[in-house]
Amino acid sequence: MEKIYFDDETYIWKTKFDISHMKDSVLEECLIIIKDMEDLKPTDAFGFFSEWKENIDFNGNFESTAKIHEIVKEGINVCIELFNENIKLPYNKINTEAWINVVRAKNPKQKDFSKENEIVMHNHTDLNHMSKVFSPDYTYVHYVQMPDNLEGNDGVLYIEGKDGIIYNILPKENDIIIMEGRVPHVPASAKKSTKDRIVIAGNVGFEMIKKTNTLI
Repeated sequence: MEKIYFDDETYIWKTKFDISHMKDSVLEECLIIIKDMEDLKPTDAFGFFSEWKENIDFNGNFESTAKIHEIVKEGINVCIELFNENIKLPYNKINTEAWINVVRAKNPKQKDFSKENEIVMHNHTDLNHMSKVFSPDYTYVHYVQMPDNLEGNDGVLYIEGKDGIIYNILPKENDIIIMEGRVPHVPASAKKSTKDRIVIAGNVGFEMIKKTNTLI
């Protein structure tokens, strides 16, 4: 796993998870979820997995019933690896959630990620705090499909660093980008692309809780 520094306080990790042997199936599963949910969603982010809805245990293991679940498992595993290497605190519970995010080539709901010519960032620590769910230690993003016909900064991932400086990186298909949950970021659109940007992303948070024993 590669650690990429933008400045002395701003960094991400990058690794790969090759899904070329099952990409068509993954895209098909993604499009089914999107079609089922898009009329109900004001944005192009489609949540499909959380520990409150799936049979996931305290170690982050769950039964895989779809190809996209293999990507979620890999995302959880790389976050476990980073937590054990870098934070090194005890935990007995892994909180997680995952979603599909689309940046549409045509008629996007998330139009240009900017307001008054300023890039609008978000981070998942704040988003989860507003939603009153767990605080993520890490956010991972797996790039299932990237746009084509790129010009300039089309398709990049913007990241806000120290002193408000904006950095960017252009992911490739099969890349997994991992960042701390607090890191402000946002994807750039690609207006001349013939393909949508489709990612599977998730949050992972580690917790030490008191487990309750029962007599049953």
